Amino acid sequence: MHFRKPYWLTSKAKVKVVGILLHECRMPLEAKNVHFQMAITGIQQTSLFHVMHAFCSTLVVVGAQKPVDCVLNTQSWNATLRRYVREGNYEATLRVYNCYRMQMQEDVSTFPIMFKACGALGALEEGMAIHACVVAHGFELNANVANTLLVMYTKCSRMEIARQLFDKMPIRDAASWTSMIAGYGRTGNLSEAITLFHEMQTARLKADVITWTAIISAYARNDCPADALNTFRQMRVKPNAVTLVVVLASCADLAALRQGMQIHGYVIKNGFESCLVVENVVIDLYAKCRKMEDANQVFVEMSERDVVSWNAIIGCYALTGQNVQAMNLFQQLQSTNINPNIITWSTVIAGHAQHGNSNEALNLFRDMQLAGVKPVSITIATVLPSCAHLGALHHGKEIHGYVVKSHLESNLTVGNALIDMYTKCGSVEYARRVFEKMVHRDVISWNAIIGGYRMHGHGEEALRLFDDMRRQGVRPDHITIIAVLSACSHSGLVDEGWRHFEQMTKDYGVLPCVQHYACMVDILGRAGHLDEAHQFIKMMPLKPNSSVWGALLGACRIYGNITLAECAAQHLYDLEPETTANYILLSNIYAASGRWEEAQKVRKLMKDRGLNKKPGCAWIKLKNRIYSFVVGDTSLPRLHEIYAILDSLARKLKEEGYVPDTNFALHDVDEEEKEQILYGHSEKLAIAFGLMNTCPGTTIQITKNLRVCGDCHIAIKLISKVAGRKIIVRDTSRFHHFENGLCSCGDYW
Repeated sequence: MHFRKPYWLTSKAKVKVVGILLHECRMPLEAKNVHFQMAITGIQQTSLFHVMHAFCSTLVVVGAQKPVDCVLNTQSWNATLRRYVREGNYEATLRVYNCYRMQMQEDVSTFPIMFKACGALGALEEGMAIHACVVAHGFELNANVANTLLVMYTKCSRMEIARQLFDKMPIRDAASWTSMIAGYGRTGNLSEAITLFHEMQTARLKADVITWTAIISAYARNDCPADALNTFRQMRVKPNAVTLVVVLASCADLAALRQGMQIHGYVIKNGFESCLVVENVVIDLYAKCRKMEDANQVFVEMSERDVVSWNAIIGCYALTGQNVQAMNLFQQLQSTNINPNIITWSTVIAGHAQHGNSNEALNLFRDMQLAGVKPVSITIATVLPSCAHLGALHHGKEIHGYVVKSHLESNLTVGNALIDMYTKCGSVEYARRVFEKMVHRDVISWNAIIGGYRMHGHGEEALRLFDDMRRQGVRPDHITIIAVLSACSHSGLVDEGWRHFEQMTKDYGVLPCVQHYACMVDILGRAGHLDEAHQFIKMMPLKPNSSVWGALLGACRIYGNITLAECAAQHLYDLEPETTANYILLSNIYAASGRWEEAQKVRKLMKDRGLNKKPGCAWIKLKNRIYSFVVGDTSLPRLHEIYAILDSLARKLKEEGYVPDTNFALHDVDEEEKEQILYGHSEKLAIAFGLMNTCPGTTIQITKNLRVCGDCHIAIKLISKVAGRKIIVRDTSRFHHFENGLCSCGDYW
């Protein structure tokens, strides 16, 4: 085939000719797409004649099963890779690179492009393979290659490898230091980020705006917004838009209205008000400071708005519980020519989810799908907590099915949300399956699965997972330690708890907060070491809060220590005068010891303060309908059948040696009446209803709004044995899995 040099053809015409030629070639579609993209790049650099000549001489591909010799040179190949990276199409970047790397010779420009793509994807194995090529080519000392390699390893959370490279670099520029500081900040190692920042200043390198922004971001990312603001005040260079976004977000986190308004003034004075991302975070600042009028004024006065701007103001109304206003704005957005991309839907759903409107959040999720909007990872991560809150395992599984179908399983945030959903819906087995399939895991993944096993009474497995976490080099955070200490508490592992508490600062760099002290009080108290727990509280360097005194009061209930219970209750009355649970617990402790007069005084104190006891309630879901049961309710449907089941069970349980523990019938009546009161507890009513309406062998799962009482715990263990059923009870603190006369908590809850 012969071509003249048609210089008069436009680029559009040239592209059309290339497309026709490729259409006639017999090669895989993937290879055609790659050749076409590379040819387009070549057209910008040479004439159609040369492109066609190259195609005709190389695409002799009759029966070809894979791409053949590359059409273009290394320069054009790099240009194609660079364009994909610039467009954010990182997967295509890797695909084109792997497709042609055997035919093309990488040069010093190729590797920075590829490291950017690998870092963005978290593609560690591919990045390490390309790193090996860098070493083979002798480019590892090139500043641009080395710096992008550092960024790749930091974005893949492999700071130990990045540090080895950094320490070996003969020349480190500001970009090298900034990459490491940002990496440490992003992976939660704030102390190393600060150390490197000070070392950089000591080395008299120019600390530019990017480096200052990196250390400020490190503080902000690691829940130190006050330090972020202090560092901002020390800046010796003019901040850029990114710096302002970070410090304004820190002001929002602190609800620091005065400082935020000062920075907003700087924004206006220096012309940053035209920057959309800055204005959006200003809206968020005013919203978190409960200044919705100011937030709305900023929105109204914006000269230009995009979907992020609308999302910011809608999110402010949604996240502050003003869902009507949020929906009104959402409807206004739909009337504009701006398409609400998925983030706005997700924000409105998140607003309902975070304010307990879980059913509404799920309904909106369905409406979004009916509107033809495909959920993405952020939407899934937003709606799954609503399933967890409702215990809606069926809906959670449906969403998981969508995740698999849409190939979102590899998304870290989605995986973490699935683990959390399954554990809170009673299926730690499914949570473990999701965890094991995850390609990448972060500290949140480990916290979710460790906390899940702890919640389900498998403390020893939670501790084994913690050991695995450390062996795999994942650094625990304060949430991890809380889960570990709680696992020790509910498994009676006092010595193990002390060991982890003492090691948390030395080994993991985690300073104890008040929640950690509360866990230690719980560990000691549950094990019966009440005086030691009280002394521990007295020696605390932090002021004890309601969690600390509540842990002691709960332990006093178990062991009937009235003196310490009165002490703990008095502190709780001062800290939380309107929390009814504290009054009820002390009253129950008095009642259990037969001190009815003191119990009545506490009840009277509640009444005088206008406080009402929350009635015990349990609910069960059958065939997509929820049935609620309240203790002592005589208006229940099929009430006689429920009590007939309970009477039948009572006879069978007594044959198994069950004797009702009337200490949990906290009323001054005779023993027979106390037994009748115990039979009417809401969880027993719900279980009886479940036995009536499900097939033999079916697992029964119920949820209760209060802690399961000791008598019900004993009874349900035996019911699981005599009825041959697995029974799962979710109360306010954990899941109990009853099976064949045993409970997963080991009677230690």
